[in-house]
Amino acid sequence: MAAAEKIVEGLITLGLMKGDPKKAVAKGAHTMFFQCGLGHLLGLDVHDMENLGEQYVGYTDTLKKRTDFGFRSLRLGRALEEGMVLTVEP
Repeated sequence: MAAAEKIVEGLITLGLMKGDPKKAVAKGAHTMFFQCGLGHLLGLDVHDMENLGEQYVGYTDTLKKRTDFGFRSLRLGRALEEGMVLTVEP
């Protein structure tokens, strides 16, 4: 969410958004520009099981993948562990 706020700050500077970055992110306005998060795991498949079990790879038993707009495209929500390989986006 910190990254989303930073992107909103930049969009405000560019004149593409208005208002308070924290409030904009809380309302989900950032999702129009920032839907895929900061990256995803890289493994046997480029998106590491996207649509085939991503909820098992990028999430945990207690941290479930969200399905609402702007969050359903996030591919990684779990803590990083030694040996993991991931992309850096956007």
